[in-house]
Amino acid sequence: MRVKDILAILAVAAATTAFTVVLLGPGRVGATDKPQGIKPTIAQPKLTVDGCVFSLKTDKASYQADEMPVFEIEATNTTDAPLEKTVWISVSSSSPASLLSRVMVLPRPLSIEKCLVSLKPGETKTVRLPTKTKLPAGQSVSITMTDKDLTVLARAFSVPNTRGQVQAANQTGAATPLMP
Repeated sequence: MRVKDILAILAVAAATTAFTVVLLGPGRVGATDKPQGIKPTIAQPKLTVDGCVFSLKTDKASYQADEMPVFEIEATNTTDAPLEKTVWISVSSSSPASLLSRVMVLPRPLSIEKCLVSLKPGETKTVRLPTKTKLPAGQSVSITMTDKDLTVLARAFSVPNTRGQVQAANQTGAATPLMP
């Protein structure tokens, strides 16, 4: 090989390396000087159990790190008989996954709140449930509404870290059976 060929190979290798670093390198996603709130959307916050419809709402449209959300559960009895039902609201968090990692990030439970409702036929009640845990900074947070037979992912969102960086956001409402 000539010196001219070796210089051409080195130039192509340097250009490829620079392109790879720019394309796959870490970037600042949504970073600002002050923290920004997350305005999650509730995709499908309803759970129907034996004729009782539960709807989940939160007290605020967005949250910052170290805030404790308050849930409002509206229960409606659509049957002709009195009902007594229980639902659980679970809050869990997980660290954002690296784009280059092949390891799955497992959620960590933060809070589980129980809501017992007694309803007459056709009655609607609203129950407020405060959480006992603050939302962690820089974590993806999932809120689920559960009965013993059915789970509905009511809300999933990310809390910004101290620099306001948001790693991921996700909304879904698909019903999935509980794991045994």
